[in-house]
Amino acid sequence: MTFVALFRLLAANRRLASRRHPLADKNGAMKVLWGVLAALGVVYLAVIGGLMGWMLRDAVRYEGCDIIDGAMLFFLAFDFLLRFAFIETPANEMKPYRLLPVGARPLMVAYLLRIALSGFNFLWWAFLVPFGVFTVPTTFGWWGLVGWLVGWWLLFVGNGLWYVLWRTLIARRWLWLLVPIALYALFIWVGLFLTPSVRFMFIGCMALGRGFCFGDWWAFAVPLVLVGILLWVNVPLQHRCAYEEIAMEGSQAKAVGGRLGWLDRFGVYGEYIKLDLRSMMRNKVVRQQQLVALCLTLSLCVLNAFTDAYNANWYQHTIIFYCFALMGSGPLTQLLCPEGNYMDMLLSRRETVLTLLRAKYMLYCVLLVIPLLLLTVPVARGKFTFFEALSSLLFTAGVYYPVMFQCAVYNNRTLPLNVKFTRTQSSARSQLLISMAACLLPTILIIVLYTVLSALRASVVLTVLGIGGMASNRWWMRGVYGRFMLRRHANMEGFRATRRAL
Repeated sequence: MTFVALFRLLAANRRLASRRHPLADKNGAMKVLWGVLAALGVVYLAVIGGLMGWMLRDAVRYEGCDIIDGAMLFFLAFDFLLRFAFIETPANEMKPYRLLPVGARPLMVAYLLRIALSGFNFLWWAFLVPFGVFTVPTTFGWWGLVGWLVGWWLLFVGNGLWYVLWRTLIARRWLWLLVPIALYALFIWVGLFLTPSVRFMFIGCMALGRGFCFGDWWAFAVPLVLVGILLWVNVPLQHRCAYEEIAMEGSQAKAVGGRLGWLDRFGVYGEYIKLDLRSMMRNKVVRQQQLVALCLTLSLCVLNAFTDAYNANWYQHTIIFYCFALMGSGPLTQLLCPEGNYMDMLLSRRETVLTLLRAKYMLYCVLLVIPLLLLTVPVARGKFTFFEALSSLLFTAGVYYPVMFQCAVYNNRTLPLNVKFTRTQSSARSQLLISMAACLLPTILIIVLYTVLSALRASVVLTVLGIGGMASNRWWMRGVYGRFMLRRHANMEGFRATRRAL
């Protein structure tokens, strides 16, 4: 089999796999919604690029495109961060191909090339094309615009392979996350606070961008060499990681954690809290969700404490709310999806799911203490009062969490607990709609309250709403359980179908 035939076969198999997914017929509305959101994002980038290009078309000291080229590294850093939200690691379904006369190395190269040639690498063209139309042809001609766009595309291809490298290492061991954090923190510090380095970086990136416009061979050789190096590094790494997952190497070494005997005093609720805590400690996917949530919360708390970016009244309190909301947003969006692995046993006894939901609510309310402790730093620096932080905690537990718990009614996809590298799952329509409502509605309420009322009165209103929601948890929790039981047959069908597909 030639390499081109292999590449085309993999693409055809991926299309067939998406159409033959057990829940493919239920994803039509979700695909339409994602398409609308993607189109709006492209239009937004195009408008921003056109406006910036029109304003910089008559720049005096530098050409308009030089300013964007000078900020090239910042664009690539933002693109690297954005890929964590939209791009998964390569779907290396090697197992079905082990019976075919296909070498492992050509298979890895084909998968990596599919990622390098994905449509995501053309996303920034929505900004660059209108910007370049106003700024590049006046000096470098239309062929200069073509070379400039092709050069930027090669940079984003290399950035995609750079992202795949680190995403794969982070999926194996979360401590690898510290390396890109340290690298980009050093880059931001050098680029923003060391004046000679800023000038050197700007001139170097501007020279590379002008090389693209002039069609210089060395300018295109720089990203091509980087792409080659990243392919050379990624191929053995991807092969090793895929083989470890297929062979389930080290899967028996995940059982860590203590007995948690101190939770026995809470009876059956304590047993379910133990189940969640042990899942966080032992299972790769659940543990990764919690670590990502903790890192995002820590980042917002640090930015709030040591920068002046969020000093506006309503803006600052919105960020405080997100510090608490992020602790449970990821796991609660997929509420009961990990339990889909053993949902048949949970439904064998009356109100077991209700008890599980109440135990989860208790656990995630207790976890809100972590961002409260982190926010004591900006409180000590006088950014806001402790009562304002406490009001956001209560509002999150009493208003945000009840909305997020509605996901339990509609979630019907089993979440793999450890097999993550070669498996991907798309979000259901209900998950997206509930998550958007849970994030937008409280944010709008906070903005209105802190705009109309004083900070003290707005905090009192949030506190009252939060305490009311927490006090009424038995009523709204039973409502969630009742609607879940009405849909239990459809949900069980989805849990079983996706469990067989794992």
